[in-house]
Amino acid sequence: MKIKLLPFIWKGNLVPLYLIVLIFITAIGTYFVIPFLAIYLTRSIHISPSLIGILFSINWVVSRGLMVFTGILSDKYGAKKFVILGLALIGTSYAGYTMAKDYILLIIVFVISGIGIALFQPASKSLLAVFTLPESRMAIFAWRNTGFNSGVALGSWLGAFLANYFSINKLFLVAAGIYLMMIILSIFLIPPEKVSFSQSVSFFKNLRITFQHRELMILTISSVGFWALFTQLNVTVPLAVHDLKMDMWISWVFGINAVLTILLQIPLNHIAKQLGLSPQQQMFYGLLLMGMSFLLIALLQLGLVFLLLFTICFTIGEILVAPHFDTIASLLADKQNVGTFLGVSSIGWAIGGGLGGIVGGSLLDFGRNIGINQLIWIVCMITAIISSILFAKQPIVKTK
Repeated sequence: MKIKLLPFIWKGNLVPLYLIVLIFITAIGTYFVIPFLAIYLTRSIHISPSLIGILFSINWVVSRGLMVFTGILSDKYGAKKFVILGLALIGTSYAGYTMAKDYILLIIVFVISGIGIALFQPASKSLLAVFTLPESRMAIFAWRNTGFNSGVALGSWLGAFLANYFSINKLFLVAAGIYLMMIILSIFLIPPEKVSFSQSVSFFKNLRITFQHRELMILTISSVGFWALFTQLNVTVPLAVHDLKMDMWISWVFGINAVLTILLQIPLNHIAKQLGLSPQQQMFYGLLLMGMSFLLIALLQLGLVFLLLFTICFTIGEILVAPHFDTIASLLADKQNVGTFLGVSSIGWAIGGGLGGIVGGSLLDFGRNIGINQLIWIVCMITAIISSILFAKQPIVKTK
């Protein structure tokens, strides 16, 4: 029974348990400040939405784009080293926000953060897969998602509470301190995994082989639209809430999003299985729901209830789409190439996140200038519909 409920306790193996705790704690540190970052940049540093969108796009392109290479390198040289270095760079970026007061310095900080994320995420996921039985892998990624979202909820609400008593610069330093603490713990609690990367296969040959994997490429290309929409939660949604003088509620958007993910993920997955929905069909309906959520945020000026309805619809859509990317990519991979496959699959995240930040911020600015504030949300809704059709049309991805 333990294997079904807690797959990380298999034969006394507690490494996946620590990795989930690591994800939980670092999510708390991150979401102390992330809900307020776009608002901080526009209110305190006086940066326009289009330039804020570019900053977030730089972060997404660097972090998700480099995962293609960091995934392969973590397979070759050991994921533990990449986890620790990634934590160090992310922590450094949070400390850097307290000193970056002009656009060039902010670009540098966002790049450092992106490199840290690129090192940390594929390596931590790879460690989870390596230290978990194959039949428990889907469960362990679900637990990872639960740990992350629990940290997001707690971090968002703690950040909103502490923001009443401390400046955001102090919250940045708290976040940096949390990452420092997890670096020290990770050095001692993560054992060095056995590197099983084939030394006979060169870096670029392994990358070429991965890019030739048809099912992985279909999954990657189809994910672009989803990640472009997902980026709006960090960029344009907080700015739209700020425009209506509702700053205090943005942390609740992140918190409710995280709590609903925890509460609804298992029931929704169960319902989907009972209905016989394939991952592609779940993604189709999820993206339609996300499209509907942007129609609701367009009505935000009519009342706070539309922000709540947006959060609910967006979250259910996210639950139906997001978990399938890592699960399918890890199951398509051989054991020695898990990090590589997870890294390559993140290309869609890099392209979608990059486009989402730049286009989203620019459309928000352009809509304000021409007097059509809803323009960004109309484009998001159209993007969701097109992306849902792409998922419905693609062939079923066969997993091992």
